[in-house]
Amino acid sequence: MKPRDYIRQTIYAIIMTSTISCGNPPKATEPDQREETPVIKYLSGYYNPTDDTWEKADTAYEQIIRFEGDSLAFFSKQGGNGLPNTIGVVDRSGRVCVQPIYFSSTLKPSYGFWAVQDSLQKIGLVDLKGDEIIVPQYDDIFLIPEYMDIDLNLIKVKKEGKEGFINREGTVVIPLTYHSLTLAGKNRIMFMQAPQRWGIMDYQSNIIVDPIFTHSATFENGTARLQQANGETYLVGMDGSMKKVNM
Repeated sequence: MKPRDYIRQTIYAIIMTSTISCGNPPKATEPDQREETPVIKYLSGYYNPTDDTWEKADTAYEQIIRFEGDSLAFFSKQGGNGLPNTIGVVDRSGRVCVQPIYFSSTLKPSYGFWAVQDSLQKIGLVDLKGDEIIVPQYDDIFLIPEYMDIDLNLIKVKKEGKEGFINREGTVVIPLTYHSLTLAGKNRIMFMQAPQRWGIMDYQSNIIVDPIFTHSATFENGTARLQQANGETYLVGMDGSMKKVNM
């Protein structure tokens, strides 16, 4: 029977489908234990519509895979050489959407990606073609509406306590050197230089406004309402212009 030790309800901070992990992850000081596995496009076996299951897969894989009314299902692969089981995602046609080399995965894609974890609980992304776009390496990947509604091509990531942004190809756009970042608008990012000291920069890390504000905000109709440490409030434009708000 496939172990169903569910890790976090989501891999990143969004309301998504639940994730499943196989086995207990080793200590972080150990190397990733993913086994080298040939890519498989389809599982052997057949779909049983009466029971909504995939059955008679190769003996290396789970023999009865339950869809439970969904179009996708997790399936496990027995670990070789003493390694724990790994999991993947399959659809009702037997097509393997996520290769069975991970220790957890989201059941459904979000914004074009499945979020997956290795044995060290590092997170990566698999695209709709099933290709691993980002090798598991981040502590968090934020595929959340708050950011994706502003710019689908930019993804916030976190590693070792520092945040940055990557694009959908996995290329780092904003280096992971900041304590906190907020996507404020197209080509505008709010960065925290120190506690309660926020500024604004563009995607090329050019500073538009120095870190003088006590909180972050998104731009609405071209302006953001921000406050300085002395309590003064300003309407800040995307070009860095500031207009004091009379209280």
